[in-house]
Amino acid sequence: MATSSAARPPDSRSTAVSGFGVAGNLYGYDPRGLRIRKQDSEGTKLLHLDGDHLDACYDDSGAVRAKYLRGTVIDEVVNGYVTDDEGALLSYTYHHDTVNSVVALTGHAGATEETTRYAPFGEELAVMLREVSLGKLRRDALKELSERTGVPDLSSFINAVIQAESMGTSIAAVLRVQAEQMRMKRRQRAEQQAQAAPIKMMFPLVLCIFPTLFLVILGPAGIQIYHQLVANGE
Repeated sequence: MATSSAARPPDSRSTAVSGFGVAGNLYGYDPRGLRIRKQDSEGTKLLHLDGDHLDACYDDSGAVRAKYLRGTVIDEVVNGYVTDDEGALLSYTYHHDTVNSVVALTGHAGATEETTRYAPFGEELAVMLREVSLGKLRRDALKELSERTGVPDLSSFINAVIQAESMGTSIAAVLRVQAEQMRMKRRQRAEQQAQAAPIKMMFPLVLCIFPTLFLVILGPAGIQIYHQLVANGE
């Protein structure tokens, strides 16, 4: 069985990783703890940061491998330039939705290279965040999210978050309690389904399996009885 290992200094940042097909990756950090260097089987990559954001990526010779430009209206990457294996610089445009999540990637000619579609729950969260950004109170937006979805577990979670916010309780403690409760409910649902399985199996057994079994067992005996009656009648 393949194993992996990671070397970590006291500050818990990985400086080396190996195993699971990873051939000894090495990482370097700046004084703020942000990763600025990665060395793997493909070579050394130097990461240039603009504040806390990735601005560019260079190889060990100093050549630009990737460049990222952030928007003026949204603080997200809107354009990227990546160098391919032949040294050509390819341009990409990142398209965002109303909550600044990337939904599409187009090339320099305008052709769509990649698209991302989010689940219905993600779309509901986007609606809630958009309402909050437009000035609606967060607790009101959360209540409307609960009403729109109608999921009991989500409603319970939202009510706990609203109550914690109004009472000044730690959100981390609320999340831990809610996570434990959801795990307990999931186990209870699994146990209920396991207990109901024998009852659900009874109807297929009675209607499908038992008649076939009776036919296989009693069929030959019935045929012999029939032949015997015919012989006695003659």
